[in-house]
Amino acid sequence: MIGVIITKVTHPTRSDLTHYEVAEAGGKLDIKTLNWLIHWAIDTGTNLFYEIEGKHHAIGSATFKQAMNTK
Repeated sequence: MIGVIITKVTHPTRSDLTHYEVAEAGGKLDIKTLNWLIHWAIDTGTNLFYEIEGKHHAIGSATFKQAMNTK
């Protein structure tokens, strides 16, 4: 069990803001899982949004990162 929930969030009018959100579920996001997710997002060009210790992090296009900084 990895202890996270991964949800695909599809933006209704801006496909460039579609992303995957990772939320901890029943525990902390472990480094092995986080490492895999980050590499997967970079390798596939996928937008990824996650939170660790109350801080939000966005990986992906510049447009996506800028939009998520306002979240």
